[in-house]
Formats: sequence, C-alpha cells, structure tokens
Amino acid sequence: MFQPGRDNDFRAVYAKLTGSVDADPVGLAGVQPKVSALTWSTTTRTSAGPAILKLGPAQFPRLVENEHFFMRMAAACGLRVPRTSLIHDANGHSALLVTRFDRDRETRIAQEDACQVDGIYPASKYRIKTETAINTLADACARGGGSKAAAVLELLKTVVFSWLIGNGDLHGKNLSIYNPTGIWQPTPAYDLLTTQPYAGWKDPMALNLFGRANKLDRPHFLYAAEQLGLRSRAPSKMIDSVVHAAGEWPDRCAEIGFDTRQTQLLADMLRARIETLK
Repeated sequence: MFQPGRDNDFRAVYAKLTGSVDADPVGLAGVQPKVSALTWSTTTRTSAGPAILKLGPAQFPRLVENEHFFMRMAAACGLRVPRTSLIHDANGHSALLVTRFDRDRETRIAQEDACQVDGIYPASKYRIKTETAINTLADACARGGGSKAAAVLELLKTVVFSWLIGNGDLHGKNLSIYNPTGIWQPTPAYDLLTTQPYAGWKDPMALNLFGRANKLDRPHFLYAAEQLGLRSRAPSKMIDSVVHAAGEWPDRCAEIGFDTRQTQLLADMLRARIETLK
C-alpha cells in the first residue's frame, strides 16, 4: 500500500510497483505521444482506496502540476472528475495521485472507451471523429438504461472544456462510459491538461469535430450539439456555465509553476478561448 507520508521516494515506489524504474511506462492519455511515452503511471492502493500514481518526465516540466491545475478547473466548471492530489517526496519530486473511479474498493466497475464500444483497435484512437465517439458512447448509454441526450451533453462538455484549455490529445480512449449503479453513463472526465506549452502553442484538437480540429467557437459547438440531436437551450446553458466558471482561472495560471513567459502565454490563450465561447 502506498502511503505518501511514509513512502517519500517516488522513484523507489514506482520501481517497487512495476519492478523497475526503466519499465515501459503506462502512457498518460491526456498528452501527446511524445510526452506520454516518457510519463510514468501505475496503479496502486492507498488508505483511501485504489489510485493511479503519475510521475512527470523531466523533459516536460510541470506535467503533473499541469494536470492537477486543470482537473481542479474542470471541477469548478461543473465537470465530474476524479479527485487528484499533488504530492511531493523528500527529493522534491512531484507526483499526482488520482482516485480510480473504475473501482469500488476492490470491485471492478465495468468501463469501456469509445474505441472499445466502436470495435476499433486502440491504435486507431486518433482516427475516430469526435462526433462518432460521442454518438457511439451515448447510444451505448441508452441501450444500458441511461439517457442518450444527457450522455451527449456531458461528453460534449468535456470536448468544450478540452478546447478551452488547449488539450490537444482528447482521443478515442479518453472518452468513456461506465456502469457504477446498473445504468451506463459517461465516466468522470480524466487526463485533462493543456498540451500547448509542449507543442509550440500550435496543437490542434486530436480529433475533428464536424470537420474542425482548430478555431472552434461557440457557434460551432452549438452546431455540433444540434447535429448530435440536442436542442439549443441545454448546450447553450452548458457553455455559459463553463465560461462563467472559467473566468477567474487565467489569473491563477502561475499556480502550475511554468516560467513567466509560458505562464503569460497560457493565461492569454485561456482568455482568448473563453471569448470564443461567449
């Protein structure tokens, strides 16, 4: 069992859990492959229950701080997200501890991502369209006793938020559904962070949304919602709620710990994208 207060060398913890600090890492799905290939992520148990321990690579600074910041922002914007804790070891290394939502203590909760539901290989996670992923998962929710409209709206909210923060790696395995109570529904959103500082501030969305992977805005999201079968009022209110809650977060970007220039670029990007959603 991992105990942050006692286990104060995260590299040693990772080695114990995986067998080696040189073991092939489990990719962090919320970043570009060149980042995820270097990220260490492993499952563990804590006194609070099952969790995922994430360590960021030195080549991509502040990666776990980045995710922790935007997961908290997502919660403030009304997205359901797992609890994250930013922790530090005796060597000054940071890590992110993420509560697992696919476990009820030791019991596994059924979960499937868009690639699994659509019957495509994980390697094709960048080839599925966003609208296909949303429709596929929402239809599965409806077949499993849930509401298709509610599922579409919640999944679209994750896409809107990902655009807002510059998350350029929302792919087919980052949109999922699960069955915690006998009814299928979207999972809490996960792996939310900005990829822009690691990609020259030119990172488009990983998947097209009705023909666009960049320069998204409120009219396009409302068009997407209509094409996905939603009436305009609910999507419009959803976007308004995200915009309203997001307003204070550009001023908080320094919490991540990027250098002054990167912090300013991030704050400017967030402000600009908030404006596109008004």
